Amino acid sequence: MFIRMRGARDEMTVKIGIIDDDQGSVQALSEYAVTLGYEVVSARDGEEGFQLFTRERPDILLLDGLLPKLHGFDLCRKIKEMPEGKETPILLISGVYKGHKYRMQSSKEYLADGYFEKPLNVQNLFTRIEDLTGNRADAGEGLNTARLHFKKLKDGTILRLLHTLYGENRTGILYLEKGNIRKSIYFKDGYISFAVSNQKEERLGELLLSDHKISPMQYSEISQTMKETGKRLGLLLLESGRIDAATLETYLQRQLTNILHSVFTWNSGYYDFVPSTDHDEYITLKAAPAQVIIRGVQKTYTAEMLERHFPEIHTVFVLSSDPRFRFQNIQLNEKEEKILSLVDGSRSVEEIVHQAQLPSVMVRKFLYALFLCRIIHKKGAEEMTEDDVDLMAGHGAEPLMDEDQRSSILRKYIQVQSQNPYEILEISKTKDKKLIKQGFMKMAKTYHPDRYFHKLDDKYNDYIKVIFQRINQVYQELLQNISKTEKETLKAAPSDPCLREPPKDESISRAEHFFEKGMALSRQGDLEGAQNALISAIQVHPKETEYHIQLGLIFMEGADEQPDRLDLAESAFNYAMNLSSRDARPFFYLGCVYKVRDDTDRSEQMFSRALERDPKYIEAMREIRLIHLRKKKSIKQILQEMIGIQ
Repeated sequence: MFIRMRGARDEMTVKIGIIDDDQGSVQALSEYAVTLGYEVVSARDGEEGFQLFTRERPDILLLDGLLPKLHGFDLCRKIKEMPEGKETPILLISGVYKGHKYRMQSSKEYLADGYFEKPLNVQNLFTRIEDLTGNRADAGEGLNTARLHFKKLKDGTILRLLHTLYGENRTGILYLEKGNIRKSIYFKDGYISFAVSNQKEERLGELLLSDHKISPMQYSEISQTMKETGKRLGLLLLESGRIDAATLETYLQRQLTNILHSVFTWNSGYYDFVPSTDHDEYITLKAAPAQVIIRGVQKTYTAEMLERHFPEIHTVFVLSSDPRFRFQNIQLNEKEEKILSLVDGSRSVEEIVHQAQLPSVMVRKFLYALFLCRIIHKKGAEEMTEDDVDLMAGHGAEPLMDEDQRSSILRKYIQVQSQNPYEILEISKTKDKKLIKQGFMKMAKTYHPDRYFHKLDDKYNDYIKVIFQRINQVYQELLQNISKTEKETLKAAPSDPCLREPPKDESISRAEHFFEKGMALSRQGDLEGAQNALISAIQVHPKETEYHIQLGLIFMEGADEQPDRLDLAESAFNYAMNLSSRDARPFFYLGCVYKVRDDTDRSEQMFSRALERDPKYIEAMREIRLIHLRKKKSIKQILQEMIGIQ
């Protein structure tokens, strides 16, 4: 059975043939390819795949290595040995045959043009497809925007887009095009996480070259390795020890800033936003759009542009009363703090400029950026009280790094599952809207996600998001309820959905009890007791990554005496990896399991994946370097033996 899907392309559409018996994989790859404008045909086994090739003549084939009826490797060679198939690029994909050995065999014995292991790095796969089909718009880093459904850019559109995507918590890719210039900005939950460009001076390698962090020869060698392995430049530089994690992060941040600032002044061009899932293939920097916009406007806007976009002189601005926007993560200098302190609903822009005693253009740029980010708005919307202004003073986030503060977040997360609205806002029962608003603003400021997104891991960031959403929810519930029951007593009827307490959910608390018990028993050396306690925690709350990781580590502790425990550890780490694909630890510990088994290829692969997710993972970096050293030593020993024999 053949399946055909088409993207929005002209007669030069590139046709991809996907041969895989896993229909989930076929569907996912097909939808992604169609989004990029490719045409897709597919088949479910090797024999169907061969028929598909002879009928459809796709421009490129993606073959699963383990196909029914005709093995994927054999199908690859069969097509390549045909006169009409000799020039057709074929990429083999496998979740079973892994490691350098199979990669070499795929090209030498079966004539494949590339080899990819599952789970797939889709971005690298399609970059390779573009290379092989000549279908790339330009030589940008993994960038192809020529096949999207673009809309016209207008003056100021990009800045508004950045903040709209933030306000809607969007995840996906914003594609931008102007003439031959193409850029892509990646978003995760509204935050800017990565950017790529087809402009040579904005590529990571060029930035490192210009500052002499790598040599031209090193860049050339690593570029070749990138093509052969599909790995990113940054990861290869880390693995080889040419740069450290801190340097890589600095240059990635610089690359991101350069790309973003370069598009702020665009007043024409095209854009499209494509929603998608998380981007595991990128080292996420999580830049808050508000900070990016403020710095970008200050750096790139001219007086003429400012006059065009922000002509207000006599307008009076007030601070936003919406905590989602008011408490965004912005780091202000002393002059900016002074300007913001003058925005109190009583002064016009002209008066703020006069009282700030700072250059007019500087003050107006800053106010315009705050307006774009919705931190301030024109007077006339909901007015701010003096209490609100006092409460909302200050911008810097206190980092929550120590265990006591993490425990505090966890306790609040558990509490908001069962507390009533007043308890969540930490106020007494009241119908005074002013007191309720003050409680809401205080809690919203304390638990705004922007305050912590760069300080906490994914698990605790998720806790913060739930807390913040619940705070907003109960605030709206209380206001709605009071509006409906102004003349009633404070005690609402049990049937009133606005004041009814949420259903009790003690599962998280129970699971944490078992987990803490397991950790205590582990420290005492009682592995069996610790194991049983952690299993109990998992039974109560099976989707907590940390429980599975710690259970795997306990299994590993006893693996010397009971080798079968290594299999149990592997299973636990695999489960944790599936729960949280962005957490580096399950990958690292799986690498340790394979290291114990002397499976060098798989251990190196896992350590590399851990490093992809956390470039500062020193243990993973050290293990990779040790593997490379052992490989070099083995080659040296072989050469010495050969010389000795001769």
